[in-house]
Amino acid sequence: MTQNPRTALLVGCGQVKQKLEDSALAHEPIQLMESAARLAAEDAKAPSLLQAVDAIWVLRGIWDYSNPAALLADRLGASSVDTGLAPISGSSVQRLICTAIAEIEAGRHDIVLITGGEAEYSKRRIIRSGGQPARTPQTNSSPKRHFGGDPQMVTPEEVALGLAMPASVYSMYENALRHESGRSLADHRAYVSKLCARMSTVAAANPYGWDDVALTPDQIGNDIDGNRMVSYPYTKRMVANMVVDQAAAMLVCSSEAAAKYGVAMDRVVYPNVVVEVSKMPMLSNRENYNGVTALEVAGKRALEMADLSIDDISLIDIYSCFPAAVQVGMRELGLGDDATPTLTGGLNHGGGPFNSYVMHSIATAMNKVRDARGEPALVTSLGGWFSKMAFGVYSAEPPRNGYAYACLDDEISKLPSRALSQNVNANSTIETYALSYFEQKPHQAVIACLLDDGSRLFATTNDDDTLEELLRIEPCGRDVAVTTEGKFELR
Repeated sequence: MTQNPRTALLVGCGQVKQKLEDSALAHEPIQLMESAARLAAEDAKAPSLLQAVDAIWVLRGIWDYSNPAALLADRLGASSVDTGLAPISGSSVQRLICTAIAEIEAGRHDIVLITGGEAEYSKRRIIRSGGQPARTPQTNSSPKRHFGGDPQMVTPEEVALGLAMPASVYSMYENALRHESGRSLADHRAYVSKLCARMSTVAAANPYGWDDVALTPDQIGNDIDGNRMVSYPYTKRMVANMVVDQAAAMLVCSSEAAAKYGVAMDRVVYPNVVVEVSKMPMLSNRENYNGVTALEVAGKRALEMADLSIDDISLIDIYSCFPAAVQVGMRELGLGDDATPTLTGGLNHGGGPFNSYVMHSIATAMNKVRDARGEPALVTSLGGWFSKMAFGVYSAEPPRNGYAYACLDDEISKLPSRALSQNVNANSTIETYALSYFEQKPHQAVIACLLDDGSRLFATTNDDDTLEELLRIEPCGRDVAVTTEGKFELR
């Protein structure tokens, strides 16, 4: 079958991990991205692609470059490049790939380089030793394109409650999942530790994974060896680790350009389906915290559009900023409790280079579908706290009906939600809670309460005795008294 010359293909990927004993020798982020880009061209078996790229889009990072795409264009010898910078969001990688596909199909671009990377590990080590990491100065250059920022994901009231911190929000989901499962506090913490340990094993076998040695559930779940508590039940080793030196790059080009520059066809990976949700209700108004219906709807739609069932896919990477994100993804996709849905080892053990983890999960998926020809891979991504999401299906075989895309925002906007109440005199039952830590001690609890009319009320406490009690008993389902100041007392 003759291929449309404007068909968009993923033709090359490159990943870099830098973990040097002497951090003074470490490369800065732009150098790591350059190395990943060169590896991507080598991976495509078409080195001349880099000089021919007409767009370079970079995932915003912790670094200070104002236009990193321009720096890369100079380093790679590319001219007349559309430079772009993407916003901070775990869903930005998939959004850039969708944009590249659309613009290649429309003839606006032929070869797009997408990349991102960090050198936070070496930077912090250098600073701790009294030095300053070397960085290429760039402040007076702006990219041609600033890709759209995230819609509002948090309200002023949520900020005041401390619910602008991802660890707090995801621990609310975690504690609601535990309550629904019927596990005790200890049993659920052990379950989460075992899930993370399985992911750690994958990371240790991944040549680009950050953790070189698999950790045991005890090493992950217990507050030992610097593994401090972050927000109950999360320890540091359970959550995304952005203190890494990692970069990844991907080349997306038209079928016509692939043929022109000699891309090896056995390197080609086809985007089959992408389904996105770009706007969710505010956290306070979501129907519940023990699942995400939008994730279920989007996942099912992606599988339907790809003419697959979840049983047809063994190559799965669920976005893993926090264990709750993994468990909700497993639940809504219909995976069992003992699944290990990661290709890299996850953001906690495989490495979470701030804004560009999904570059690594898709690059790893590309390599795996090439090796298992005919078997698809499913990669998910999240932005905010289930605020944005995407499902991508990739394969080394072209989709029978061509690439398919859907945005489900209109459909998701019609899902049930809850009103937020300020009625502190109503009967209140704890739905879930977040218990945050500061200086290795319980610091504040935020509870979400359900009222008899189905609305939701939030309250907080910093009372030491109450915080300690929350670590001993199952709070969810208990009645509480809420004061006019928004504080709560257990009944």
